[in-house]
Amino acid sequence: MKNLYICAILLFILGIIVKLLNEKGVINENSNIKRYIIKNNPMTETEQKFLSYLKVFTDKNNLIIIPQVQLQSIFKTIEKKDISSFNKIKSKSIDFAIVDSNYNYKLFIELDDYTHNRKNRIQRDIFINNLFNTYNLKLKRIKVQNNYNLEELENIITEVA
Repeated sequence: MKNLYICAILLFILGIIVKLLNEKGVINENSNIKRYIIKNNPMTETEQKFLSYLKVFTDKNNLIIIPQVQLQSIFKTIEKKDISSFNKIKSKSIDFAIVDSNYNYKLFIELDDYTHNRKNRIQRDIFINNLFNTYNLKLKRIKVQNNYNLEELENIITEVA
């Protein structure tokens, strides 16, 4: 019992010390301790290259490309307390969303590179395919290539324009 009191007192003292250090700025979430680096670009080189091909056709059809769209920007859970469903989408993104001038979704594009052959990525891709199919959102998967078939890209874009 004596040990329990000593532990409680030590925890109380530790709590006071942490609070004092917090107030003095020694322990602070907003301190200048750098935990991150700034990415030069939100897209990979592969995505940037594909974007340059895609932009030719979206510009011609007055469509807008939005890169790296988080699934939580596209979907929301019906029940606010449905954390399980939210967790399934919270850290996933689609490479490109193509929208019209009113920002209505027209097409989503996912570039599939070698990483999509991994077991966890295959499961992720199945989940995303099913999700987009359930809500009748058009999702096009395109294999990463050195050079893209411009006619194929134009057909994909004019189909949704």
